[in-house]
Amino acid sequence: MRVVLVVAAVGLFALACTGGASEDEQSAAQLDAGVPAPDFVALSGSAGFECPVTIPNGATPPGEKQSDGHHGNGGTIWTGFWPDGRVIFSRSDPGAISYAGVMSMKWWWWRAVPGEFRIEGQRLDGAGILDAWIPDGYGETGFQVATLIFSGEGCWEVTGSVGSESLTFVTEVVIVP
Repeated sequence: MRVVLVVAAVGLFALACTGGASEDEQSAAQLDAGVPAPDFVALSGSAGFECPVTIPNGATPPGEKQSDGHHGNGGTIWTGFWPDGRVIFSRSDPGAISYAGVMSMKWWWWRAVPGEFRIEGQRLDGAGILDAWIPDGYGETGFQVATLIFSGEGCWEVTGSVGSESLTFVTEVVIVP
C-alpha cells in the first residue's frame, strides 16, 4: 500500500510540474525555451516503404523570383520545397528537434485568396501527428510563414488550405547524424 501511495504521489507531482501538458506541448515549450537538442540518431523509415515525394511544378507566386523549388495549385496557393523534397534535420541544417523527438521547420507559403489559412497532414508510412503554428500578422493574402511540427521521421502528406482552395504535397522528414 505504501508503494502505491508513493508512486501516486510522484505521478501527481510530475503532472503538477508539467501543468498536465502533453508530451508534444512540453516539447514545443522546450523548443520555445531554446533547450538544446540531443545528439541526432539516424533512423530508418518503414521497411519497404518508398515515400512518393512531390516534385515541385515550378509554379511561382505572383511577384516572386522564378524558382524550380516553387509548387502551386494553379493560382491560389503556393509553397516552396526543401531540396529534393526532403526536410533534413542535422546540426548544420535549419530546424529544431526536441528531446521528445518532435521536429519543427519553418515553411513558406503564399495565398491569393483571403481567409483563414490552415495546415493539416498525416504520416503516410506509420503513426504520427502533424501540427502547425501559423502566426498572425501576414495579412489576408500574400506571403505567409508557418512552422510545420512533425512528431517524428517519415513520409508526410501536408495540405495548406484557405476556404475551399487547397494545396497538398508529400515530403520526407529525415534525421541525420
